[in-house]
Amino acid sequence: KTCGRNGDEASGKSKVNFEIFRHFDTMQRELTNKRCNSARATKEKIVPWMIVPLIQGVLRYAYIIENDGFTEKAEAEGATFAAAVLPYVASCNAEDAKTIYDNMRVGLGGGASYSTVFDAFVRQSSCMGISCSDIGGYWNEAQGAYEEGAGPCGGSGSGDDGANVGLAVGLSIGGLLVLVLLGVVLRRRRSASGSTVEFKDTGSTPI
Repeated sequence: KTCGRNGDEASGKSKVNFEIFRHFDTMQRELTNKRCNSARATKEKIVPWMIVPLIQGVLRYAYIIENDGFTEKAEAEGATFAAAVLPYVASCNAEDAKTIYDNMRVGLGGGASYSTVFDAFVRQSSCMGISCSDIGGYWNEAQGAYEEGAGPCGGSGSGDDGANVGLAVGLSIGGLLVLVLLGVVLRRRRSASGSTVEFKDTGSTPI
């Protein structure tokens, strides 16, 4: 549940996009009126919102690896999201960045802990300019509830208030960086193994 202006809906434009484009509109007016200092300040408000989908992507794959079983695809995608956001975490706290890396790195072969990774992000959320409610919880659309142990702000899951923001990777500009990094990771894995990586369109999976 990250859709709608308040982030409490299950379909439509994500809250991240609402916030980013609201600031884009503000920044456009500031640049048009040659208010460069104000535009720079607005740019700094955009960056934290671009981090949110990256964190949500890491947590999604941490949960999948821990609860649904290890696959190379899940590991590669989780590592890609982690690679994109770890510099921001490390700028706040190197130890928490290492904790996330140790759980999400390529070649681990499973063993990721959702709660460990989530807690590391939350400890540095204020430093990164976001809150745990912005990060949200892992929503299961089919069940109409959060996954057990993956509710917003570390809640238990199914009993949490659905008005809280849920995990979803918003279609934000930050997603472009994720796609680029994913291609790099998969290409390196293919080069190392000598095998061919086949891409198949299986449709989008609701988060």
